[in-house]
Amino acid sequence: MSSNEGKVILVVGGACGMGAATVCELYRQGAKLVVLDLNEEAWEELVEDEELEDGPGTIDFVGGDVCDASVRQQAIDLVREKYGTLDSLLYIAGVLDLMCPAHKTDDELYDYVMDVNVNSCFRMCRDCLPLLWDHEGLPANIVIVGSVGGQVGSSAGAAYITSKHAVLGLARNLAHSYRFRNVRAA
Repeated sequence: MSSNEGKVILVVGGACGMGAATVCELYRQGAKLVVLDLNEEAWEELVEDEELEDGPGTIDFVGGDVCDASVRQQAIDLVREKYGTLDSLLYIAGVLDLMCPAHKTDDELYDYVMDVNVNSCFRMCRDCLPLLWDHEGLPANIVIVGSVGGQVGSSAGAAYITSKHAVLGLARNLAHSYRFRNVRAA
């Protein structure tokens, strides 16, 4: 038996890249997945290519922008209505800033990177906490995929590095603040 068999897991950013690989592995382990992603075309290709039907896991997909509060709420409501609980939130969604230095980063690029990488991550974690805390048995999990950019200042552009430092701090705060509510965060 897999440690994720039967676990309810919300994956934000699961249509391509690391998110898709994570979804495929969790599905094969028998997890009950709700996947939120903007890239519906990539999602359709993933499901077709990886044959993610009739396997040990289950998948529900919510297409839309994680920056849209109604889309985030749709995914959370699906989890609540279908399962009533959440074992893990995986925030894998993220965008780059094309190595843009601070003096060339306009407000539009900065705001976009921060909205996807930080603001929506914070809001998703905050809004999922009532489904996660006081979890029965093993702790519930919040996993925020960061970057080496969260520990150094030279691996990408200014907005991206700022965003990855922010989510590292968020993960640390969540781990500290909710450890007595049977939630761990990394």
